[in-house]
Amino acid sequence: MPDRRSLVVVFLAALVCRAALWSAALPDPSRLLSPPDSDEYLTIAHNIAAGRGFSADVSPPFRPDIRRTPVYTTLLASVFLLPFGDVRLASLIGALASAATVAATYSIAWHLFGPIAAIGAAVLLTVDVTSASYSVLILTEAVFTALVTTAVLALMRRPLTRPADVRGGALLGGAALCRPAGILLGLVTLPVGAWRHSAWQAIARHYMWVNATFFLVALLWVGRNFIVADTLTLSSIASVNLYFHRAAAVEARLEGKKAEEVRAVWERQFESLSAQWSDAEKLEWMKSHARDVILSHPATYLQITVDGFIYMMQSEPLELRRLLGLREGSFSYNAAGVAASVQLWLVYLAAVLGVLASARDDERRRAALVPLAFIAYFVLVSGPEAYPRFRVPIMPFVAMLSGIGIERLATSIRSRGVYEKADPPFRPGSSGIGLR
Repeated sequence: MPDRRSLVVVFLAALVCRAALWSAALPDPSRLLSPPDSDEYLTIAHNIAAGRGFSADVSPPFRPDIRRTPVYTTLLASVFLLPFGDVRLASLIGALASAATVAATYSIAWHLFGPIAAIGAAVLLTVDVTSASYSVLILTEAVFTALVTTAVLALMRRPLTRPADVRGGALLGGAALCRPAGILLGLVTLPVGAWRHSAWQAIARHYMWVNATFFLVALLWVGRNFIVADTLTLSSIASVNLYFHRAAAVEARLEGKKAEEVRAVWERQFESLSAQWSDAEKLEWMKSHARDVILSHPATYLQITVDGFIYMMQSEPLELRRLLGLREGSFSYNAAGVAASVQLWLVYLAAVLGVLASARDDERRRAALVPLAFIAYFVLVSGPEAYPRFRVPIMPFVAMLSGIGIERLATSIRSRGVYEKADPPFRPGSSGIGLR
């Protein structure tokens, strides 16, 4: 098990990198915001702190909101209740959570793949441009990712214990209440339970307790939404995304238009059509019509989903440049783009090497299923509307695989050096047997 000193060093190194970006944005706090999402989180948090309830309204009657989930906004509200609580201080939540994610990633990789791979994973995630940039913005990604990785770490305890299963399930439930994309995370924990060749009965019990706890936590908020809006949903954002992003993207591709153009037309039409509808009626209409569009054109939907995945995995240093206040076209602006691209492709190449190395090792093959399962989950739930921000929760698991690749490369270099030292090439005249 990694010692506490190593964990503290890893955490502090990651925090320093994130604090540097945070301090660069302090002269202009608007750099810490990413509209419109940041505005919604802040409005709800201020309403909670002021005792007006969980509402996104900026004026009375402060209707209960069912679009956003409670974990992140509640954290923001707790900051605003502090004497000097403001946006600057609130943004530190993400920086601390992201540093904790790096420490958790180090610990998970240490258990799965050993100390060298763990160090490699921690270093790569510490300097990952996307993870560091989004960590200081008023967005859910950093806290969500921290909850996911700490949940995985809790579930890695051996032998399997019920308290660990409950803790892990509760943390994953908290992740779902931070970002609705985590609604099925409990189902992805099977490889964690199967790690280290446990008996199938123990794995089944582990899986059952994790998912029972997970769904219990998530159902608490579903119950709240049913009470306030008469609809069984974790968040209305799922229906909104399904119709205005996924179905609209299909329609746009079929008509040869931009998705933004189709979305704008649909939003105006829906606003006039649903003026007198309840929240439940709105959500059901959006889901029904979105499914009709998507199921009628499955090939188009698959095509735009692949396009979304490619875009999500590309380098996008926009937030880094904005946090640093770089002027477009300047040398530093272009250098930031090059650095972000090089860093990301090095991570990907190392991850591919790590997967190949794991495939040849029976023990590591089973261990590698843990990060691969979570990577696959986040890729699948991202959908056509994915962009680089969606990559944040994927990067810890990619970094774990990259850590194996770094270890494999280091081992290869070290072995070659030992071989050359043990058997130096023949040089004429280097001994008494040489030519004269």
